[in-house]
Amino acid sequence: MIGIIALKNLLHDPARFLATAAGIGLSFVLVTVQLGLLAGFDRTISALIDHANADLWIVPVGTAAFDDPAQLESTQRYAAATVEGVRRVTPMLVGFAEWRKPGGGSTSVIVVGSDPATGVIEPWNLSSGKPYDLKAPDAVAIDASYAQQLGVSKRGDIARIEGLQARVAVITSGIRSFTTSPYVFTRLSQARAFLNADASRVSYLAVGLSRGTDAALVRERIASKLPNAEVLTSAEFRRRNVERWLLETGAGIALLAGAGLAVVVGSVIMMQSLYTSVNDHRKEFATLRAMGSSKRFLVSVVACQAGICTLAGCALALIGNTGVIAISAISSLPIQITPSLMLVLTAIAALMSSAAAFAAAAKVGRVDPAEVFAQ
Repeated sequence: MIGIIALKNLLHDPARFLATAAGIGLSFVLVTVQLGLLAGFDRTISALIDHANADLWIVPVGTAAFDDPAQLESTQRYAAATVEGVRRVTPMLVGFAEWRKPGGGSTSVIVVGSDPATGVIEPWNLSSGKPYDLKAPDAVAIDASYAQQLGVSKRGDIARIEGLQARVAVITSGIRSFTTSPYVFTRLSQARAFLNADASRVSYLAVGLSRGTDAALVRERIASKLPNAEVLTSAEFRRRNVERWLLETGAGIALLAGAGLAVVVGSVIMMQSLYTSVNDHRKEFATLRAMGSSKRFLVSVVACQAGICTLAGCALALIGNTGVIAISAISSLPIQITPSLMLVLTAIAALMSSAAAFAAAAKVGRVDPAEVFAQ
């Protein structure tokens, strides 16, 4: 009975109901885009750390982001390797360089150099080529999403990095950089040549521990041997990257603010629609009160109307989100939908529905049964 009354009230003015559903759906799409971008940025920022086979990271003091490192003395590698429980210490070199396109023009890239044989960090999601292809002289790996920006299209294409030949040997799919500069993977010695870096300098030392080792104890021992460096767990290094790019730059705050604004807009649209609906059907509600219906029954009708509007809006949002996510998958700004994000979106939908129902319920709760005899 409650559902039938609620649905009839909404369908009494189909145009208004559709407008309300569309407004709510648009709000949900905006919320999904904002929070999905936030989740996507989080994963993009930490992608290299998440995919690296490292238990601890030795980094220059004050390092805030993987993409913007200082340099360490490579000899610190041997000091760390002598600590009990350390299985391997792998040097990495990271730095910005100029990429000269084959057809002319240039762009900035982030060169990531490591020894492919260690498997500490190497390209993933390969669409063309194999990791061992990077062992060849001048070989590099790029991501397909940046191919146009880099002026290349296939394996074998040749560009130049800081004046030296760079041959595309591996192409990946979905490895994006949070900055506008694409990642270019290569072996350590080739990275040194591209970046004109001294052999005695590295950006990071990725530490692998023996099975069953107490990571905290090993970390303390390494730190005591390397007073001019910091020793971080992967989780700590990841958190630093996310805080640097999302909080310190304000990008994360802007996305959260946009999502919050979308929630407010959707809630206001739903409140206005329900409030108007209650006001238009005030006489019918008064009749129900005169016939003995309780305030609780009328409030239930309004709550049901809010639920129907929310479901209709979610259905439209699902269509819109599917298209937006598909488009973002091939762009440099991916929208990431995770199970936890789905829970957040569900909670937001419930919050919007409850807020709208509460505002309209306050109106219907004041309906006087005597109003039915007013005319």
